Amino acid sequence: MDSAALKELLSSSDENARVNAAARLRFLPRDEAQELFAVALSDSAVRVRKAAEESFKIGISSKDLPLLFQWLGNHENANLRTAAFEMLRDCRDILLSGIVAKSRSKDSEIRKFCADLLCGVTDAKGVEALKNLLEDRDLNVRVAAAESLAATGLPDAKDAILKRLKVLQDPYEIFSFMEALRFLGEKGLKLPVGKWLNRFVQNAVLRKAVIHYLGSSRNASAVSCLADIFNQYPEDILDVARSLVRLKSTLKSFPAGKELARKFKLKKNVAEILLEKAKDMKREEILDIMNFAILTSNARHLLSLALSPGFTFEDQSIVAEFFATAGPSALQWAEERTDMLSPVVAAAAALSMGMMKSPTVRKKLVNELKHILTSHSVADYLLTAYLQAGKIAPSPEIAELLCKKCSSLSEEAMEAAAEYFRSMGKKLRYSPRLFKRLKEICTGRCAVFLAYFVEGGPPEKVREALEIFLKHDDPAIRAKAVEVLGPWMEEYPDSLAPFFNDENEDVRISAISSISRWKGDQARRYLACALRDESEMVRARAVDTAAMMKKLKLKEKMNILKVALSDPSPYVAISAIATIKHITQSREEACLSLIEALYHPVEDVVVEAAREMSSCLEHPKVREALKEAAQRNERVRAIVDNLL
Repeated sequence: MDSAALKELLSSSDENARVNAAARLRFLPRDEAQELFAVALSDSAVRVRKAAEESFKIGISSKDLPLLFQWLGNHENANLRTAAFEMLRDCRDILLSGIVAKSRSKDSEIRKFCADLLCGVTDAKGVEALKNLLEDRDLNVRVAAAESLAATGLPDAKDAILKRLKVLQDPYEIFSFMEALRFLGEKGLKLPVGKWLNRFVQNAVLRKAVIHYLGSSRNASAVSCLADIFNQYPEDILDVARSLVRLKSTLKSFPAGKELARKFKLKKNVAEILLEKAKDMKREEILDIMNFAILTSNARHLLSLALSPGFTFEDQSIVAEFFATAGPSALQWAEERTDMLSPVVAAAAALSMGMMKSPTVRKKLVNELKHILTSHSVADYLLTAYLQAGKIAPSPEIAELLCKKCSSLSEEAMEAAAEYFRSMGKKLRYSPRLFKRLKEICTGRCAVFLAYFVEGGPPEKVREALEIFLKHDDPAIRAKAVEVLGPWMEEYPDSLAPFFNDENEDVRISAISSISRWKGDQARRYLACALRDESEMVRARAVDTAAMMKKLKLKEKMNILKVALSDPSPYVAISAIATIKHITQSREEACLSLIEALYHPVEDVVVEAAREMSSCLEHPKVREALKEAAQRNERVRAIVDNLL
């Protein structure tokens, strides 16, 4: 189809006709198609623009850079401008040298775009270009360069940003550079602290940035800096608390209670201010304050105020949630001061202290749990928090309590209880009496609750218990039952057979997922069946399951994955490509296994295989296969040409 015909189609009122025309633009010579590409990339329909982008990216090279940057500078056409940026970003590896060259443009807007396009680049030329842009005369370019350089996660990036930060004057720029460094700290790099930070602290906005920076620094010296800021600006206690808690979670060695208590003097009047603010705080903010108070051995003022008559039952439940996730020092503190705790919080502390191997504490745990299950309107919420915290010791008595309560539990609490039983496994004694009780009260929605509970019991009993759920009309319930039953019912494979042919896709997916721990011919037979399923989602799950099965030898897994490489669905074939790369022992072995994917009828699969194989061009067979594929496919040719 010539350019005149395509131009006519691109002006059609039929969106599908415009999509097809945009897809065909790839067959026109680049010079001839420029104007038509601009029309298609400016189209009001997203599908048309995406088709045009895909067409343009085939065979893209540095020769296209002037046109792309011309479109990028078109302020009157937002669609064209956005499309140009996306194509530059998606093809950055191919166009990298040209983008680096453009970063030296006289136009500050172009330099800003280049800084954004180089975000996270680890190539030496790209990193060097970003370092140069840190010194740019335009503030917006410098800020963009700092953000993009931080995204690399490289130590060199930290040094370059830090060097520039120490001489900055503009508050907006300082804030942006501090945030860039904080990102590097969260990436795992240790950040320096020192007196050079003091000049930023007087400005309220910059002080907040400094506090966040210190919390992400992974540097023990940050504790003293935070203490100094807190002593000067007690109103910033929330930010200081959250940073201190973050530091504790990232440092292997951390100053303990007495030293912190000396540096952080959390007096009663400060606690009163905090609790007054707490009425407007989010739940996670209050929990941060609680952690901070315990960490600095100053919890008494804070908790006594939180439990005062002026605070509601819901406020007290927040304190209870804190104890559900607290560390041993906080629990010990609570145990010594139970006289000042409300019944709800005392129950929470007792529940959490179940992690302590004390018979006295365990007895208290059960008594307080009875209290909380029967006496309080928010018992369901609290129970969920305790169960999810995983600190309730296995106990048949607790199991009995949960059985009595489970018919009125919320979905979330029921799932938490189910997970609790599952994690206990055979440590929780199988009880026919409890089993019977659960069977009486369980409805379809908590099939998983029953199944997890009886996991420690005889398999035949489990199968009997699940029978009603396996035959349920609701496919979601059937899927849940299959998911739980499958992994440990290998000795009853026929029980699962019907679910591999279930009319519902989710049930079939659950059936495939459930055999990941199986071994032997039955597992292979079911996997082979799933690879012929009409649903691409089921076939893709079969690929994932085959990779996870420890009982299958690598050769058997590869045979399954090679079948998936020829799957008509690009989703399944590309999943197989990624899985082969993950499970093979060497890069060469993976690349050789992917050669047949270069003949897949769907272009995206061919290109994905070529990208994975491009890392092994030194191997003669891989090199020859890619060269041959490049003759058939322009996008593969662009990949190969760029590497050669």
